[in-house]
Amino acid sequence: MKTIWIPIIALLIIGVALTGPLCTEPEPIPPPEDYRTFSEAYRFTGQNDYSIVLRDIGRRTTIDGKQAPEGMEYLMVSIQVTHLGSRSTTSQGVNIPDLRRFKLHGDNQIYRPETFSPHTSVGEMYKGGTLERGENKRGWVVFSVPADLHPQNTYLGVDMDSSTIWWSLAR
Repeated sequence: MKTIWIPIIALLIIGVALTGPLCTEPEPIPPPEDYRTFSEAYRFTGQNDYSIVLRDIGRRTTIDGKQAPEGMEYLMVSIQVTHLGSRSTTSQGVNIPDLRRFKLHGDNQIYRPETFSPHTSVGEMYKGGTLERGENKRGWVVFSVPADLHPQNTYLGVDMDSSTIWWSLAR
């Protein structure tokens, strides 16, 4: 019985040697090719138009007592969303992207936003919702990222219905 296993094990070893390890690292995610500059507003058009613009960047190791994991820190991006006008005769409100639609690309990885209470020691946190005509909202979107992640090679994205809109965090 033992002699049957020896050829099988030998074949497995040869197969792994020829093809590489059975578990591999995930493929790096390349940076976006089409993106806006840091303070460039992007205008979404429809029945109600609105814009999104990045206003500021900050870094912290702690926010309201919540410590970033070891080797990580919180990268904060201030976002302003403004209702620009309406062509609708029935609804003047516009639904703006919620927090789950945002993502950060850096070091060939994608990071998702952290959740904090709406009012923190660093200011208001961003949340989606509805804006009425002429109204705007400003708040921080926060990501836990490696402490050595540099904004020059980092992009903020918001997933829309059919595409992702990207901004470079380089200033």
